[in-house]
Amino acid sequence: MGDCRGKSVRACGTVTAGIVSACSRDITPGSYSEFIQIDAPVNQGNSGGPTFDVTGKVIGINSAIVSPTGGSIGIGFAIPAETVRTVVANLRDKGKVVRGWLGVSIQAISPETAEGLDLKQSQGALVAEPQPNSPAARAGIQPGDIITSLQGKPVKDERELSKMVSDMAPGTKVEVGVVRQGEKRLSSLHLDNFQARAARLRLTIKGARKAAPIPPSWGLRSPPLHRPPNPPREAWS
Repeated sequence: MGDCRGKSVRACGTVTAGIVSACSRDITPGSYSEFIQIDAPVNQGNSGGPTFDVTGKVIGINSAIVSPTGGSIGIGFAIPAETVRTVVANLRDKGKVVRGWLGVSIQAISPETAEGLDLKQSQGALVAEPQPNSPAARAGIQPGDIITSLQGKPVKDERELSKMVSDMAPGTKVEVGVVRQGEKRLSSLHLDNFQARAARLRLTIKGARKAAPIPPSWGLRSPPLHRPPNPPREAWS
């Protein structure tokens, strides 16, 4: 059970009650938080209010709802308290949130993928491509490798790997367990800084755009490009 207490639009200090419908919900593309799904009413103005359990312990922070009307229909989401603690500690100590970066594009291992690659397991994260000059690339991780563990802890899927890496500080030395063509391997590397890497990439792209001449259009227009339905996820990984 959980009680959701927030500052609603016209009634402050309201409390609603419900149950935890599910855990580890992935509700936004590129999200590295696994949300708690609750059916306690969460309305406009409730975001930022705490979600309590029956003992009064805060287990999450109200964050979002699914609704066709804007009102509660019993599908609400809270950020887990352990995620909030990590973010608050970063903001307090560093003034910003810093995340580790492994530098691989990863994807889920579906039954079809496992069969096509003749894999004997469906757990872990399949490496689609290591990013150039990333910690993963420097450690020798290759396309087709399956990341099965991080710091000795099993990796269930690509979402879990992304979350595990994002929770670690840049510079952390980690042991990455991989399976390559049925053979188990262990790679040691230091995580990079995700935000610093993204900033360097933006500067590189900005400089390239300034240096590149603008080609003539010749009156031609190319059709829009469409993103594939299930692109690989780039882990903070």
